[in-house]
Amino acid sequence: MQSHYDTLVVRLPSTAGTDYAAFLPETASSGCSSADATEAQEFFGPRLANVNGGPRSLDQVVERIKLCAARKDAQQSDLVRFFEASSGT
Repeated sequence: MQSHYDTLVVRLPSTAGTDYAAFLPETASSGCSSADATEAQEFFGPRLANVNGGPRSLDQVVERIKLCAARKDAQQSDLVRFFEASSGT
């Protein structure tokens, strides 16, 4: 995405008030760390600032990434203990 963003975005349609470039942050939605959230914000923020729906779409993706990271941080130690107990180590 980062390497080919400019080439891709000019090929996306913009019709009836819908700018499909606004959906590009979804490509980062599988991130699950604060670093992933920061990277998505830094990359897409300036590029989508003037795209119809872009800032909101990006905010939603960044929030999902941050929620995933918080959930992972909160539950990771319990999961490690569970799997260690299950494996008998």
